Amino acid sequence: MKKPLLTICVLCHNSEKFIEKTLKSILSQAYSDSEIIISDNYSDDSTPEIIKHFQKDYPKIIYRRNEKPLLDDQDYIGCYENYNTCLKSGLINGEFVAFCHDDDIYHKDVFEKQINFLIKNPEAGAVFTMVNLINNNDKIIRTTRIPKILGKKNIHNFTEIFNALLYNGNTFLETPAFLARKKTFETSGFFNEDRFRTSADLEMWLRIAEKYSIGILDERLVDYRVGGGGRAYQRLRNKRSDFFSVMDYYLEKKSLAAENKFLRQYEYQKNFDDTLLALNFLMKDDITAAKKIINQPVKLSIFLAFFENITLKRMQVSMLRIIMFLGINAGFGKYLKKIFQTLIVINRR
Repeated sequence: MKKPLLTICVLCHNSEKFIEKTLKSILSQAYSDSEIIISDNYSDDSTPEIIKHFQKDYPKIIYRRNEKPLLDDQDYIGCYENYNTCLKSGLINGEFVAFCHDDDIYHKDVFEKQINFLIKNPEAGAVFTMVNLINNNDKIIRTTRIPKILGKKNIHNFTEIFNALLYNGNTFLETPAFLARKKTFETSGFFNEDRFRTSADLEMWLRIAEKYSIGILDERLVDYRVGGGGRAYQRLRNKRSDFFSVMDYYLEKKSLAAENKFLRQYEYQKNFDDTLLALNFLMKDDITAAKKIINQPVKLSIFLAFFENITLKRMQVSMLRIIMFLGINAGFGKYLKKIFQTLIVINRR
């Protein structure tokens, strides 16, 4: 029997350093019944030439290029709008759709396993895998795991997914490890980047979960590169993560009820994120803003949530908060910044 067609959408921008490795990993997939659409967000390096070189040997690669902004001070469209451009292009012929980054590495059997899962589970609209997080030298620096709260099964409803997000944050639904049925987008719509910014993907996953079950495979089948813009965004932001705008939207605007144990963990996550914000302000020499955050009183429920779900990362960030509280209030903010800068440099070596 002929297998259903998979459309692989590769989004790229100035990716000359990694695009060749990414395309080779996609073209060597065990699941060969596929077409590839490369949507270039106006690269001005050698990315187009590299892609054209691949097209000579692989005619199934379709290359499209977004228009350059009309004005010099206009931004290029964001990555989620680039996803939407692919969905609206009329070029997607596949029954299944995957979105691939231009610098990640896809294990040989990832698409085959994901499509087989969706075929066996017709009620599922999308499926994720776990990932290895790699740096620019392809070294694994961290791995993702399915939250314990989701148990051992590999298919979940909206409530289970939402509660896991409240409890753990979005540590398990990574965009490059996502594959869906094309009809999923026909019923769920497009990514809303204007409203949810860097978490427009998470809001889409929840919108899909409202209509379909979500599959999660407990295998690390994608090497997700995290050395680029994501880290820069985290360092530069001066407000809470966009993750909270998505979760607050579902809790408040959609009037979702959640058990107290999940809401406690969600409040803890906000406190956790505030500590990272204070560090950002400290590193930007805004001692006053850092002090304002770090001196906020910590509710008893935050302590309770910490002891209900102790992790190494939570312990590290708690220690960071204590050090900043003592150092900043003692007038040693500038010295703390120098110490943290030195530690960051050592950690990057």
